[in-house]
Order: sequence, then structure tokens, then C-alpha cells
Amino acid sequence: MNQYESKNHPGKFIPIKHSTEDLSVFEEILKDYDPEVIMELGTLKGGLTLFFSEVLPRSSIITFDIKPMELEEYYRLQILNPDQFCQFYTGDILKDKKIQKMISEIIGKMKSRKLLLYCDNGDKMKEIKIYKNFLMKGHMLGVHDWGTEVDPNKALKLLSKDFTRVHNKEHNNTAMAFFIRS
Repeated sequence: MNQYESKNHPGKFIPIKHSTEDLSVFEEILKDYDPEVIMELGTLKGGLTLFFSEVLPRSSIITFDIKPMELEEYYRLQILNPDQFCQFYTGDILKDKKIQKMISEIIGKMKSRKLLLYCDNGDKMKEIKIYKNFLMKGHMLGVHDWGTEVDPNKALKLLSKDFTRVHNKEHNNTAMAFFIRS
């Protein structure tokens, strides 16, 4: 696992699965799309959550994980970004119908807002199958572990009807893919 060093507080590190190259591409895509709300499916240790908050300090962040955040990490994230809305939820996004309904309702309220839904939990193909249907025109879907845990051919087949891939030839070597709902 890599370490993400806070840009706002050098010397503070949080574990993160993404590579430096992935984060560089992510930053470029995020700044181009400029989501008002980021919904992260799979928090792990909170490294990507911290990255989101530092790259897009005006965006609201809602993140879900099956395991509760350790209190120390939760407060560390809150202290680093005290003025930003960042909400953590604990639950199984793949099996818990109440969590799925909550996510659907949150996304439903974002009809006219730019939203990024980022799939980075345990079974990304299942996440895509469940949550792609909740997204509305103009919303962005991001998927981690593209080409490793996610079979691009199967995923593209699921998304080809309603989504357009945000593609840049410089992004071919990253383990992520991004799509806009059309």
C-alpha cells in the first residue's frame, strides 16, 4: 500500500491504494470535471478521501465502507479539512438494501449538480451493475482497478448504452476509468 502525504499538512501520511501516477491523472480529471459532490464507495484508510478533499476543497464528500473508520483516522481527516463537508457511512453497499436506497436517494437529490460516483469497494463489477442505474445525465462514474479487478470488456458492455468514456490517451497506463452518463 502507498502513502498519501497531505498537501496542506506536509509530514502527515495516510495509506492509499492508488499510485502517484493514478493520483496525477485523477487530479487532472477532477479539475476538468469539477464535481460538486464526490461519492466514494470504499473508504479503506481514507487516503483517497483526503486526496479528494485537498484537490477539490469546495466539493462535498460522502464515503461508504463496510468497516467503520478508525476514530483516529476520522478525526485526522476532519482536522485536516475542518470547513469541508465530509460524511462517512458504514455498511455493506453490495448487500444492504437500506444503504443502496440511501445512496439512490442522495444521488436523486443531485439531479442538477455535478456528481462523481467512484467505485472502489470489493466487487467493482457488482458496484457498476447496481449503481450505474442511479446516476443521471451529466454525472460521472469512476472505477478503480480497471484492467485488474475489472474486466474492461464486460464493464464496457454494461456501460456502452448510457455512458461515454472520458478518455485521454495519456491515461492508458492507469488503473482507473471514467465515464459520463449521457
